[in-house]
Amino acid sequence: MTDADARALDASRGSSAPAHLSWRHAALITLKLVVGVVLVFAIYRKVLPFIAGAPWATVVDVVSQLTKRQVLLLAVIWFAGLWAHTFVLTAAMPRLTHRRALTLNLTGSAVSNLVPMGGALGIGLNYWMTRSWGFSRPAFTLYTFVTNLWDVMAKLSLPALALGALLLTGDVTHPQLANLAEVSMALLGVLLLFVLAALCSERAAASIGRMLTRPIQLLFRLFRSKRTIDLSDSVLELRRESVGLMRGGGWIQLSLGMLAYSALQALLLWASLHMLGTTLTAPEIFAGYALERVLTLIMITPAGTGFVEAGMTGLLIAVFGGDPITTVAGVLIYRAFTFGLEIPVGAANLAVWFWRRHANRPPDQADPVPPEVVLEAAA
Repeated sequence: MTDADARALDASRGSSAPAHLSWRHAALITLKLVVGVVLVFAIYRKVLPFIAGAPWATVVDVVSQLTKRQVLLLAVIWFAGLWAHTFVLTAAMPRLTHRRALTLNLTGSAVSNLVPMGGALGIGLNYWMTRSWGFSRPAFTLYTFVTNLWDVMAKLSLPALALGALLLTGDVTHPQLANLAEVSMALLGVLLLFVLAALCSERAAASIGRMLTRPIQLLFRLFRSKRTIDLSDSVLELRRESVGLMRGGGWIQLSLGMLAYSALQALLLWASLHMLGTTLTAPEIFAGYALERVLTLIMITPAGTGFVEAGMTGLLIAVFGGDPITTVAGVLIYRAFTFGLEIPVGAANLAVWFWRRHANRPPDQADPVPPEVVLEAAA
């Protein structure tokens, strides 16, 4: 049993984690938030206007040209993408409904989008929610592993697909995109090698668990923590659950759901740009989307915000010759849906979940996971 599980068990017996843990981790989350906001502000204030070659007022004027009908259409495409992603989540956690999967997606994204490296906090929150719905810890572990694995594999595959689309349309090969495709495919190959080795051999899975234990234990020592961890048994348990899911055909729904989600997000970017009158072609826009997906892996700021916008606009303008002002405006509209809108919508879903949980819970029933554990996950 891990320390987090022990704290959860103590909470169910009426005890709670020491208060200083909550304050320490809350302070660390606040520090991450401040650093992230400063970085994002600097990029938006200096880098994007430099790329566009025009002040923010000009970009805002272009964005304001969108009609209410166009904004509504973009919102429909955005929501359709989120609904398509629920098929990925429900495949990874059998018995999870699509409505609850959408709630997990939005609430987790809302938290992750606010805090640099806030993915751990989003995972902690989702763990708390799934436990309240009656799902076990192994079920959530499998869910987290599989959904993140498919997400990373999809992101690393996109640059090669974008390069292939450009070649099929007769576009000249661009060295920048070719280099990105080579690096991403190399990383994807290494990732698949480790995953396949773990799935095919218990000995390999145990070795991978021991290999992952070392850097985590080193981090504990770096932060002067006395916690000890051994991931070998956890990886073996995860392997058994994953093999069962794959043999049951879950990988088909996972793959189709991720494909539909990626296609709808690419469509959202294309629509955002074309509604403003861009001359960029569909393969060029898809290349910008592929770069955006890879850049979201940067965890310095929430979901790579700032770096994503600068990278996308730089590629679409400098490499493909898109109009600077129209391109910046289109990229910002796209990110306003895929990043910005998820924060208030996710926060509203989280508020509703809290209200329903406390309204329906008997007074003497404790939460299966205390809030302190969720806070500590973000550190």
